[in-house]
Amino acid sequence: MAAGICDAAFGKMNVEVGGINDPDRRSPLDIAVALEGGTTLAIEVRDKSVRNHDVMASLEKTLQSHAAVRKFAFLMLSRSQSIGELDEAAIWANLHGAEVSFFSDLMAFFFAMKLQSACDVGGFEGHCFRAVVRRAESLGANRAAIESLVDLSR
Repeated sequence: MAAGICDAAFGKMNVEVGGINDPDRRSPLDIAVALEGGTTLAIEVRDKSVRNHDVMASLEKTLQSHAAVRKFAFLMLSRSQSIGELDEAAIWANLHGAEVSFFSDLMAFFFAMKLQSACDVGGFEGHCFRAVVRRAESLGANRAAIESLVDLSR
């Protein structure tokens, strides 16, 4: 879903997504978005609780291997996640010339990407829904899950 939301906000041609748990990726983190001016937004999606050291390790590795990446987002979907515990990682990122945003739910991520979108704001939701379905299909998501997602729109 996060990749589809990025497709809707930035255009699929500007979004690169790796496979789940794919350590051999040549791009940063789970989702890489090419932004204007040659910079990249790198997004990490986690379904388990994230701590300061997890964020700092991901940032450090990415900053060393991908010079164009200075903007990061962590979408943390664990119910036990507390964003307030990540102040140290946010300060560390800033001291190393990076910006990091934390999202503990999909809707907050959706609205942040909507604000960044070049898409007509009035049509973003529908555009986003179709992009999520297309991206799920291209990544080989479970067919029943895709069909239940489509059923939500009816």
